Amino acid sequence: ALTLTFSAKESLFKALFPWVNAMMGFDSARVIALDAEHLTLALTRPLAGFQEGAAFTLHWKRIGDNVITLL
Repeated sequence: ALTLTFSAKESLFKALFPWVNAMMGFDSARVIALDAEHLTLALTRPLAGFQEGAAFTLHWKRIGDNVITLL
């Protein structure tokens, strides 16, 4: 679960960086939903055009000991 959360947040931060142009800490998003194929993150603070609470749904897959996340 920790690896999945970390990977999902990294995917979100890399996807948003061109718009927010700022580094985001691990506490900038939280998991609000999780199922066998999707994980939804919500921002915990406003980020350059994105409101606090803005939600982003990522796809995820476990392959052996690895986790892949895609936004």
